[in-house]
Amino acid sequence: IAEITYEGEEYCLNNGKWYKIYSDFAREINRQYEALDICQDEFIVYAHDDEDAYNDALNEALHGSIMLHKYKVPIGGGQGNNIEPCDLLWGNKMIHIKRNGGSSLLSHLFNQAYVSCQMWMDNKSRNKLKEKLEADGLQDIVPDTFIPSRYEIILAIINKFHVSRPKIPFFSKVTICYTTAAIEALGYTVKIKNINMA
Repeated sequence: IAEITYEGEEYCLNNGKWYKIYSDFAREINRQYEALDICQDEFIVYAHDDEDAYNDALNEALHGSIMLHKYKVPIGGGQGNNIEPCDLLWGNKMIHIKRNGGSSLLSHLFNQAYVSCQMWMDNKSRNKLKEKLEADGLQDIVPDTFIPSRYEIILAIINKFHVSRPKIPFFSKVTICYTTAAIEALGYTVKIKNINMA
């Protein structure tokens, strides 16, 4: 993955192929990305073996958070067809976390968050989640009436770059801009977060 500006034009290297990006399109996507709100909450540094270990540690660090990524909601159609509500629920904040490993992994994060947002708005899916949570006495975190505007979606990216706004590939910027707009159209608030790697 690489991005360069050459003679006033934007070029991206993605999976071994070079792409020339229309200048107006590149400027508009970069403008939209720079306008995305940043989550100001403090998250612990990533110094863990994998995302699961980090999620466990972050859950311990955030007072009152609940780990939800293991409570998958089945949607039918065979084994493995399920939706992850979010990684962590912290008050009214639904936190989705993924390590920056290129456009495909980040697209998975953004699309996963969008599908999750739709799941929370569906009564049947919420009831399935509530049933799974009952064994651990957590069913009360699922409201009977769900109002998206009361919730904040955090798209958190584990990154080697220590910056406030995650440094991501251009194609990921395209995806996050469109996905964020779609999530906000459902009524949610969306913020992005850079998680620093040790």
